[in-house]
Amino acid sequence: MTEKKIKVVLVCAAGMSSSLLEEKIRKAAEAAGKEMELKAVDSSRMGLWDFEQEKMDIILVAPQVRFTKRNIIKRAEPYGVIVQDIDTIAYGMVDGEKIFAQVMEAMQKLTFFHSQNIIRTYNHQKNLLVGFFLDKFKCKISVQDKSFNGK
Repeated sequence: MTEKKIKVVLVCAAGMSSSLLEEKIRKAAEAAGKEMELKAVDSSRMGLWDFEQEKMDIILVAPQVRFTKRNIIKRAEPYGVIVQDIDTIAYGMVDGEKIFAQVMEAMQKLTFFHSQNIIRTYNHQKNLLVGFFLDKFKCKISVQDKSFNGK
C-alpha cells in the first residue's frame, strides 16, 4: 500500500520567499522518502482559493502574512485542512528540514483524526482542540487540551 501524497500550500506576501523555502522542504521530503506536493502562493491568491477543487492537507502561513490566518482558517476548517504558522526563525533561516518536521507532525495528527472519524477544527485563540465526532444522526462535540497527541 502506497502512502498518500502530502499536499501543502505555503502562503507568503508575494510567493517569492516561500518558493525558496519550497525547494528546501521538497529536498527534506525526498530525503525522508515522502511524496509531497508543495505550492507557494501569495496571500491574495489564498483569498481566492477554491478548497473543493484544489484539495490540500496543510496550509503554512509565513510570518509576514499572519494577519490573513484567521480568514484562511474560517475558509479551510470545513474541509479538514490544518492551518499553521511557519516558525519565524525557521522561515528566516530557510530551514526546510525543520518545516518539513512541522508538516510531518501535523500529518500525524491529521491521520489520527481521520482514523477516528473526526473532523478537526482548532481554536487558535483559546488553544482548544475541538473534535466533531460524527455518527449517523448526531454530532457530539468533544473539547480537549492542546497538548493532546493522539496516542
